[in-house]
Amino acid sequence: MTTKLDIRFEIIGGELGDDLEKRVASIFQKWRDRWPQWLISVERPGKWTVQDRQGIDLVAQTIRGPVFIQIKSSEAGAREFKHEHRENHILIRVVVLDIRSRDKRIYQSVVHEMQTGYNEL
Repeated sequence: MTTKLDIRFEIIGGELGDDLEKRVASIFQKWRDRWPQWLISVERPGKWTVQDRQGIDLVAQTIRGPVFIQIKSSEAGAREFKHEHRENHILIRVVVLDIRSRDKRIYQSVVHEMQTGYNEL
């Protein structure tokens, strides 16, 4: 049974997740001069788009094609996402970020996941 408290936690979690996604996108725009040579652009899909409904938080356009990124703030959330999207026809890289991390650490973690996805293209 879902309680009002459960609903409030879900809303707060969604807001925190959205804030973290915005922060990551902002870091990438601010640090564009540090991007790997294979990275062309980094964008958040618009709300209610097909990519948004598929759970894609960032689209990293590379010279080989797009790498799709899902951002999570916990390992449990990452496991749940992977389980729920296990039959997806597209590969979505999942990166777990600590909201308290410095921008440099967040950037490095996301680039690492992008690199892994890029290598699989």
